[in-house]
Amino acid sequence: MYTKGEKGYINLINTTNVGLAARGGPPYRFSPTARKTTILYSFILKEAGNMAARRPAPGETLVHFFDINSEAPGKSRSWSPNTLPIRAVLNYKMAPYTQTYVAMPDIEPLLKSLHVPPLAGGRVPYTLPAILHKPSIQNEGATLNDSFALAVHLETIFPPEAGYKSIFPNGQCSYALAVAVLKVFRSIFPPVLPFCYPAVPKYLDERSREYFYASRKQMLGMTMDEFEAKGEALEEAWKATEAEIAVLVKMLKGRPSPRKNRGPFFEGEHPGYADMVLLGFMGWFQKNSQADLDRLLKLGDGELQKVWDAGHQWLEAEGENVEYEIPK
Repeated sequence: MYTKGEKGYINLINTTNVGLAARGGPPYRFSPTARKTTILYSFILKEAGNMAARRPAPGETLVHFFDINSEAPGKSRSWSPNTLPIRAVLNYKMAPYTQTYVAMPDIEPLLKSLHVPPLAGGRVPYTLPAILHKPSIQNEGATLNDSFALAVHLETIFPPEAGYKSIFPNGQCSYALAVAVLKVFRSIFPPVLPFCYPAVPKYLDERSREYFYASRKQMLGMTMDEFEAKGEALEEAWKATEAEIAVLVKMLKGRPSPRKNRGPFFEGEHPGYADMVLLGFMGWFQKNSQADLDRLLKLGDGELQKVWDAGHQWLEAEGENVEYEIPK
């Protein structure tokens, strides 16, 4: 027995055969098995088309996450130390979301089309991450694009009271810790950039690679090859990086205590946004160079390695990829 939908396709085939006969052509001939398989296949295609037509637009119901595109190997194309912490937050909370990877030259027109103002005081005024979510973001474009503001917003719309894990497990103390860790990272990035920036183009798509070289030359006042730390300058950059990272290692180590197994994160067993920021930084190192990540994780007495082992999976999971039309 055929369903109502399948009978519709049988009628369509029969009608087609009538037309062929009128033109003197041979009719389609199907065995019962082949006929039913063809009908079912057509029925599935039609239903898939109907489902696509009914699919809500990005940001209509689920949070829609904009990340920076790459051709990086691995489970995820995500690479930026700015976007990775927000991806980690979404995945740690197990929040439902969709996503679109955006080529670097398309970021500014995308955000302008969503009425997102440039970041105040930023060297790159239009940057990602950003989320689009019409049910919860009450501005003209229903979009936010500042990482810390995004983290706070995601905590609000995916709260512990609704069964989601918190990225501020100790409330205001966790918030203050995140502010402090972000401040430390402002001191870490200057010595890191001369050996991390030059590694980025190798995993960008072609359009983003050209944009990266041109925009960073304008920003830095020199080519990427001139900016890159090599030889003795590279070791000096690493020494300066290690000195700044030592602050985070000390924070992770915590005060001396007889208590054991306090957990790998800044606040012990439960990660917070401060940990997501650190994990995002580590994830960037991994995309740049496994050797650089290995050197980073060896700092201290294993504190960084423990954070990585406990949380790197939150950097890798992805939402459903959805195409988003970006104005040119």
